Formats: sequence, C-alpha cells, structure tokens
Amino acid sequence: KTYLLVFLKEKQAMWGYGGNHFPHKKNFIIIFYSYKINLILEQRIIKTLNFDKFRQLFEKNRHIFFNILYYNSSMNKIRFENMPPALQEKALHLEKILKGYAAPFVIACSGGLDSRFLAFFAKQINCHFSLVHAAGKHIDAKETNYLTDWSFKNSLALTTVPLDIFELEQVSHNHKNRCYYCKLHTFKTFQIHFPNSIICDGTHAEDTTAYRPGLQALQELSIQSPLALANFTKQDIRGMGKIIGLENYQQKARPCLLTRFPYHTEIKEKILQQLIHLEDFFEQELIKIFGTNIPDFRIRYINAEFYFHYQQNIQKEALNTLQTALNEAKITSIRFEQLSKLSGYFDKNE
Repeated sequence: KTYLLVFLKEKQAMWGYGGNHFPHKKNFIIIFYSYKINLILEQRIIKTLNFDKFRQLFEKNRHIFFNILYYNSSMNKIRFENMPPALQEKALHLEKILKGYAAPFVIACSGGLDSRFLAFFAKQINCHFSLVHAAGKHIDAKETNYLTDWSFKNSLALTTVPLDIFELEQVSHNHKNRCYYCKLHTFKTFQIHFPNSIICDGTHAEDTTAYRPGLQALQELSIQSPLALANFTKQDIRGMGKIIGLENYQQKARPCLLTRFPYHTEIKEKILQQLIHLEDFFEQELIKIFGTNIPDFRIRYINAEFYFHYQQNIQKEALNTLQTALNEAKITSIRFEQLSKLSGYFDKNE
C-alpha cells in the first residue's frame, strides 16, 4: 500500500490511500511547505515541485487518492458548546450518524450548499470519507469546476464520474418521474465505483416533504441521507455552515436544470446550453447590481420562450438595468415574470 501525507498549514494533515497505482510501489510522503512540495521516498527527497506543478500532478492522478483514511485538524474541530441549544442537538445527532458509518464512506456532492455542508461537517469531526460527483450535459460545467476547486482547497478527495443521463428516454423527454430514473441511474453508477462503501447524499428534512420522485430511488438503493435523519433544515445548514466556517454558506439554491422545462417535453441539448448560458449571464448581472447576496431567480423554457422568474421584489430600475444588459449582449426574447413562489413551478401547473 502507498500512503499520502499532506501538511497544509503546519498543524493540518491528511492521509490518502494510493494503492499500487503510483509509480513508486513503496511508501511516499508529500509535504507542503511555503507552497513548495517535496516528494519524499524512504526519507529522501526525490522531487521538489511548486504548488501549480503539484496540482497538475494531483489532477492527472486524482483516481489514486480517492479514499481519505485519516484527517487530523485540531484547529478546525467543531465546538458544539458554542451553538444555540436546538442547533447543538442536531449537530450532535448528525455527528453520531456519521460516526456510525463504516469507514471510508462516500458523500455524493453536487457542489451545492447541502452536500458541501455535509462534507465539510464530516471533515471537521474527523470522519474517513471521500466525495463523488456526477458530471454531464445536465450539469453546468461551472458547478463541476467550482466543486473541483473547493474540494482541492479543503483537502477532500473527489472522484468525478461522467454520465450521459439523456440516454434514458424518461429523462430526455422529461417524464414526470424523470428524477426517479435519473437518481437511480446516477447512484447505481456510484455504487459500481464504490461497491463496498456506504454512499450518502445531501437530502435534508425539508426535501422529504416536497415532491421528490428521486427519494424513492435513494431508498431502493439504501442511499443514506444523514441531514434528513438529523432533521436539518436549509436554515439549519446555513446557520451551522456560518458557525463552522463553511465557504459560501449563503450559496443560493440552483436546482436541477431539467426542472426548468415543462414535463413531457423533449430536452434538446442546444436549448439546454442556451438556458445554462442565460442563468450564468443573469447571475453575473445581478451580482453587479446587488453584490453577492443576489435575489433568487430561475430561467425556464416555456412554449418555446425563455422566462426570467424572480420572487423577491426587484425594483423597476434594476429590471431596466438587466434589460439594458440583455440588449447590449444582443440577447432577445426573454420574458420577465415575478412569482409568489419560485420552486415547483411545473408541479403546480400539472
């Protein structure tokens, strides 16, 4: 076996399992110090790399380090006694659940707030786990890139699995139970990659009360949802995320892109890519107006037209600014519509 030891900030360390895939069959150590990396084999420095060169090496051989066996970070250990009593109770419950899983377990991470919080919390309480992420046409590449960078910065091993869920007719034609088939295919694929590991996801308590056909697939495959089990709500996740130092704990929800299309509509790749481009465009323009705390919105495709749906009362001046930006970018045929509720738009219209 080959082991990886990385010192990040003198007092932080992580072990990763490399098997026999690394060119050196014997134990080796990588040490970070002032952004210089020494590859050490049998107490002898065999190579020195700068940070960027090491990152290139890591990315090329990411599959080598997919299991985290040990993480020690006394600096970041969660202090439960500093939390409000209700949140403290949930945090202790979540810790008990995670510590009860056979190690190393796996967390399916989309790059959204819920699964990132679960991963960060598990890291803080010294759990042994790794991350898995599905990448494909149904995922904005920006989200995959964000998760890749975030996991690297936080010393979390990530396996990215490419998927083409549009091979499934129920998905490509946006059946009402699309989410079930998508989740079933995705998590079956994860289980093939990690046949002997418990797999968790970021489903929280509020998800279990909404229309979520994918939950049935998770139950059939025995996927664990520790946040739901510990009764964490979205507000709890944001509150706890702030306490434990989670980056971007105010991250806006960005549900599955396929929910932006009416049911029983064929989803064409060109239209999907246009929708992704529009969501990214509006996000950047809203940041210019509101800063990082932008109002929630969705881009939807209805009757061959794109709609900008927003819930928060955006002043006319801001809407005019958005329209001017659209005109300058030569983007036309976008309808603006304010809704009382953003989520579940096509469910309530079924």
